[in-house]
Amino acid sequence: MLVLEVIVRFGVPQVFCVLWLSVSLIVPAAELAGLYEAEIDVQAKDDASRSVDIRRALEQVLSRLITADALQSDKVRPVLDNAQAFVRQYGYLDRPAGAGQSGDPAQSLRIVFDETKLTAALRDRGIAVFGAQRPDVLAWIAVEDQQQQQLVSADSLPEFDAALNAAARERAVPVMLPLWDLSDQQALSFNDVWSANDERIRQASLRYGAKAVLAGRLQHRADGAWEGTWRFYRPGGVSAWNGQYPALPQAMQAGMQGAYNELATHLASARPATTNVDLQVSGIGSLADFVRVVDYLQSLSSVRSVDWLLIQPDAVEFRLAINGDKSTLDESLAPGLVLQPTAGIQGGSEMIYRLATP
Repeated sequence: MLVLEVIVRFGVPQVFCVLWLSVSLIVPAAELAGLYEAEIDVQAKDDASRSVDIRRALEQVLSRLITADALQSDKVRPVLDNAQAFVRQYGYLDRPAGAGQSGDPAQSLRIVFDETKLTAALRDRGIAVFGAQRPDVLAWIAVEDQQQQQLVSADSLPEFDAALNAAARERAVPVMLPLWDLSDQQALSFNDVWSANDERIRQASLRYGAKAVLAGRLQHRADGAWEGTWRFYRPGGVSAWNGQYPALPQAMQAGMQGAYNELATHLASARPATTNVDLQVSGIGSLADFVRVVDYLQSLSSVRSVDWLLIQPDAVEFRLAINGDKSTLDESLAPGLVLQPTAGIQGGSEMIYRLATP
C-alpha cells in the first residue's frame, strides 16, 4: 500500500521505492552505540545494594547524555531517585579467576536502560539530551615533559593516545588525532598549538573536515602534576578552560569533559514544541545516497519524524518535524558530517543543503 501510494504521489519508479523500503530496515543510522548501557564494579548482589548500584550506573549514563551542570541540578534528582524504573535489563558478570583479591570486586553489574523512557523523562523536566549523532573531535595536543616538547600522535606518544581515548570513551565523544605527516607539519608547529594560534589551528584542521576541534597544552611539573590549558573550536565560537591535575588521565578527562560540555550545550535538544521545517537536499544521485540522508536525519536528536515531499533526479525535498524551530535544526546540522549548507542560495522558509562527500 505504501509503495503504491508513493508511486502515485511522486511518479517514482516502483523498483526504487521497493528497494528503499527494504534497505531502510537493515541499514543502521551512523550513530554511537551503547550510550544507554553501563558496567560497574559491585561488592554485593542483594536488593539494597542493587538499588544503589543501578543509581550509580544511571549517573554514569547521564554523564554522557546531559551537561555536567544539568547532572548536578535539582531537575535530574527525581530521575536518579527513580533509576530502577528505567532499567530494561541487567546481569551480573563474573571476573576471571584471580580477580577479587586484595579487596578488588570479583563481579560487575551490566545494565541497559530504556532509551525512550529515559529520554522522555529528561525532556519532560526541560533537560536537554545529547543524541547519538555526534561529530568527530580533532585533537591537537602539545606536551612538555622533562623539557621535551612533542605533539601527540598514536605513534609518537602511545601513552597519551591511550589516555585520550579512554577519556573520550567515558564521555562518548568520537575523537581523532592528526596524522602529523608532512602536510600537518607544514601547516602547524608545536609553538602554534602551545600558544593557541587560533587562525593556524583552524586552517590546519580544514584538511580533516573537522567542525569540532580541541587544542590542548599539557605541561608536566616537577612534582608530578600536570597543568592543562584547553581550547575548543566550533562553527561560530571558541571556548577555553584550564586546570591542574594529579596525573595524566585526569588531565585528559578534563579536556574531553570540556569538549563534551561544549558539544552537548550546542547540539542537545530539550524543546518540547514541534515545528515543521522543509529541507531540500541536492547531490542525491543514488539509492545509497538517499538512504544515507534519511538515516542521518532520523538519527538527529532534534528530529521527530522525516517525510519526503518531492523526489527529483538530483535532489529530494523533505519535511521534518523537529523539537524546537528552524534554528534548532541549523545547530543540529552544523557539524556538516553528512549535509552541508549550499552557499549563496539560503533564504525563505526552506533550508537548502547538499550531500557531503563520504
